[in-house]
Amino acid sequence: MITVSVRDASNNLPDLIENTIAKREPVLISGNNKNAVLMAESDWLSLNETLHLLSVPGMRDAIKRVEVVMRLLDQPIEAKVKPVQELICPDVGVV
Repeated sequence: MITVSVRDASNNLPDLIENTIAKREPVLISGNNKNAVLMAESDWLSLNETLHLLSVPGMRDAIKRVEVVMRLLDQPIEAKVKPVQELICPDVGVV
């Protein structure tokens, strides 16, 4: 992450915004007492969506189960059926 002063950010704001969006790299704007971060709106929205999803009870475990299922999809069909059923319905016996 690059750092610029408030003065430099103010003097070059249009270019700073365009570069931040194009490179998808946040910029630390350093002030005398406090700092701020400039980032692309799409990155900010993604970050907030991720934080929201991870704050939902049980969501982390659900995401981990999906990741396991996605890895299993790369295996032969014989290796998929039982593990996928156990992940999707862990409390139900496999038939």
